[in-house]
Amino acid sequence: MYITPSEILLLVKLFLAHILTDFVFQTKKSIKQKEKHVWALLWHGIFTALVATALFATSSFEGGKIYLFTLILGSHTLIDWLKIYLAKKNDTAKRKLHLFLGDQTAHIAIILFFWLTYLNKFGDLGEWLMGVANSSYMVAYATGYVFLTLPSAILIGELMKTFNFKNSDGEGSLPSAGQAIGILERIIIFTCVLVNQYTAIGFLVAAKSILRIKGDGKDGEVKTEYVIVGTLLSFGLAIVTGELAKLIA
Repeated sequence: MYITPSEILLLVKLFLAHILTDFVFQTKKSIKQKEKHVWALLWHGIFTALVATALFATSSFEGGKIYLFTLILGSHTLIDWLKIYLAKKNDTAKRKLHLFLGDQTAHIAIILFFWLTYLNKFGDLGEWLMGVANSSYMVAYATGYVFLTLPSAILIGELMKTFNFKNSDGEGSLPSAGQAIGILERIIIFTCVLVNQYTAIGFLVAAKSILRIKGDGKDGEVKTEYVIVGTLLSFGLAIVTGELAKLIA
């Protein structure tokens, strides 16, 4: 699928309109008003559609302004209303996170839908996706990223069991915090390897080295050694996976 610079710029402008209206210009007060008053919800949708249309008008493309305004107004208002409605049924922190991610994903999907339909790119999309699926480097990189999440976390966890270390942090520790940190650091290192930014890995190692574990005497020393061993395993696995992915691609 061939995309011209002006078409990319149009997509960026549409994303900018969303970021401005949903994050920059939207205050906590206006969010509360949306949850209580239909007029506030509708005004947010109108404002979002106006900003998107205004930025679209600055592009070199003709027509499509009414289509964009109507689509953004209707979809944005409906998506936000659905989010508010579902949040009232369950307002737990986890539920709010899921709704936020779903809300943003839906808004972005609408933007992409307009961009694809306005530029008549839907016909080329299937061909492009098939090309991506059959691309050796895309499959290799995707496999590497997936492997460095839960599969590698489980692998490192099994390897670390040989040290017979029992976490005694008690209430002060976060559930699955070590696993989440490990996944993030492996993804960062893997990305650095793919783009040949090995210096950035050095900075990451240096940043991790300033970690301080609470604890006195032998217990504190064991915890520190445990973290260092786990970190080295995680870093090494990410580097090897990155090099293998580059070799395959």
